[in-house]
Amino acid sequence: MIRPTYDAMLLLFAHAQSHLTTEELRSLSQLSEHASTEALRLGDVLEGVGCLVDADEDIGGAGSFRDKQGAADLLWSIRHHLEAIAGMALVGSEASFLLRERLLRREDITI
Repeated sequence: MIRPTYDAMLLLFAHAQSHLTTEELRSLSQLSEHASTEALRLGDVLEGVGCLVDADEDIGGAGSFRDKQGAADLLWSIRHHLEAIAGMALVGSEASFLLRERLLRREDITI
């Protein structure tokens, strides 16, 4: 499966992680929370689209979704957004893990 956004995020993080400062890791660790927010936002958008389609009196579909190309474009766009959200969640989780690991090592040194 081709996942260019997700794979690019993981590749960049893999190469950068050993060079990131503690503050940069803190910032990246927040991506998990942002991913959750984006997933909820995408859900709200999809609910709105669903209501639009449901309320449309035309049998042929709603707005830009009257033909298969419009529906396909919408689904591909949603897939792209979900891929980005998944990348954000994974990078955020990995950054949190590395941050905790780094902070625990510091505590061991000072004890």
